[in-house]
Amino acid sequence: MEYLRTPEAAKLLNVSPDTLKRWIKKGHIRAIRTIGGHYRIPLSEIERLTSFAPSNNADRVPGKEPETRKPRVLIVEDTAETRGFLEYLIGTVLGYEAASAANCVQGLNLAKTGHFDLYLLDDWLPDGRGATLCQSIREWILQRLLYSIRPLLLEMKKTER
Repeated sequence: MEYLRTPEAAKLLNVSPDTLKRWIKKGHIRAIRTIGGHYRIPLSEIERLTSFAPSNNADRVPGKEPETRKPRVLIVEDTAETRGFLEYLIGTVLGYEAASAANCVQGLNLAKTGHFDLYLLDDWLPDGRGATLCQSIREWILQRLLYSIRPLLLEMKKTER
C-alpha cells in the first residue's frame, strides 16, 4: 500500500497540513503514525476523499499544477436588485462563476449540487438567517470531508423611503 506524507496529502486535498492533522485526530481520515510522530495517509484514503471533489482537483498529482479554473461564488440574497448587482460584479467585472439564490432553501440546494469557493450570504433572509445557512453548509461539507468554506455574511440595513 502506498502512503503520502501530510504535506503531500494536504496539497492534494487543497487544505493546510494543520487542517489535515485535525481531521486525522478527529477520526475523519485514516492514517498511520510513524515512530517519529509523523502521519502517513494511505493513497486509497486520498482517492476516497477526492471522489467528492470537482473533476479539476481529482487528477492532481504532487509536483504537477492543476488546470486553472474560475473561482465559483454562491450568492444568497433575497433582494433582487442587490442579488443582480452582486452577480454582475462577481460574474462580469471580476470574471468569476456566479450562482445565486433568493432564500435559504434554494441556497442550500445549490450548495449541495455545486462546488463553490466562496459563499456570500445575506444574514437576514425570508426563511432564516444567513448564519444558520452557513452552519448548515459547513455541516454538509464536513460530512463529505470536502474543503473548508470561506463564508462572508452580508448585513444590509433596509432604509425607509
